[in-house]
Amino acid sequence: MSMGPVQMKLCPGCGGSFDVRFFRRDNPAYASAGCGTRSICRGCEQTARDARKKPTVGRWAVKIGDTIRRHAEKLKLSRQALEEQFGWAFDRMLHEAQHAYANGCSYCGAAFRDMGHGLSDITLDILNPAMPPYYTTNCRWVCGTCNREKSQSSPDDWGAKRAAWDTWRRRTKKPIQRRLFDDDDDRGMA
Repeated sequence: MSMGPVQMKLCPGCGGSFDVRFFRRDNPAYASAGCGTRSICRGCEQTARDARKKPTVGRWAVKIGDTIRRHAEKLKLSRQALEEQFGWAFDRMLHEAQHAYANGCSYCGAAFRDMGHGLSDITLDILNPAMPPYYTTNCRWVCGTCNREKSQSSPDDWGAKRAAWDTWRRRTKKPIQRRLFDDDDDRGMA
């Protein structure tokens, strides 16, 4: 198997010279070297995408606003009622969501940054749907997977599911990550 010469292309974004395969093709039908490729390399494209994601302050504000709106609709309450009667204060929710995002899901302990979907991975769970939705005592920021798994489970049913997951992780030697709201005594860490 003989390998021909590698065709190189200069990226005007970073100034690097790379194999043409490091440049996306605008049309996959153009398989010939360099023909139909984008002008900047994949690294510069990714850097540009990441830079667009960095100003998360605005994205967080939208996330919290949408969360309040969706829960208000689902609970058949006004946004004002959620804030005034149940303590759903925007600034507090923003702060606590950012804190949870930085520290991982309070149910499974998984790091949000490793989940791969950005802010869509963090959701607000109402712990006991049968009780009033007081933000400070009946709501928790968790990953979407755990929130879907819990769904409308009672606290007892969800507690049993969580205990089974922890047992499974211990038996399969999967690491159990520290959770925000768990006590050390519950995990044999005391």
